Amino acid sequence: MQQCLWPANRRASSRGFTLLELVVTLGVAAVLASVAVPGFVGFVQNNRATANTNEIVTALNLGRSEATLRGAPVLVCSSSDGVSCSGEGDWSDGWVVLAPNDEVVRTWPARSAPGVLAGDVDQVQFQPRGSVAAGTTLRVRVPDCIGDQGRDVRVNVAGRVSVTRVDCG
Repeated sequence: MQQCLWPANRRASSRGFTLLELVVTLGVAAVLASVAVPGFVGFVQNNRATANTNEIVTALNLGRSEATLRGAPVLVCSSSDGVSCSGEGDWSDGWVVLAPNDEVVRTWPARSAPGVLAGDVDQVQFQPRGSVAAGTTLRVRVPDCIGDQGRDVRVNVAGRVSVTRVDCG
């Protein structure tokens, strides 16, 4: 005769969780969430700054490459309409790469948040050898920027693009 491992009169209510176990589990989850959420917000802001920086660097490198390929000056400029240099210095409205005869090489749309991209010029003109007349700096700042989440995109007179991580202040 075999003996049953579980008693037959075991109550059905003992198969679930007790109220105390659920409260403790929810308390631990709340503590973990309160620690993780601030770090996640910083992570998201840092990724936005990186994405915006990569977009403008891509445009500048494309402009330089097109200038040397075509043997003619190429403009990278702020643009609110995507077909002409009409952004008036606000790079957050979008930008465009223009070849000779106003041929649009590529456009980038406006950024989702205002004030993300700003510069001391509203256009960068690459010469046929890839150089520019004067170096410039574009500033990338996401809203509610904290710490070193800012980026400075510099174009030197040789036309080379570099990125520096900077304090948001």
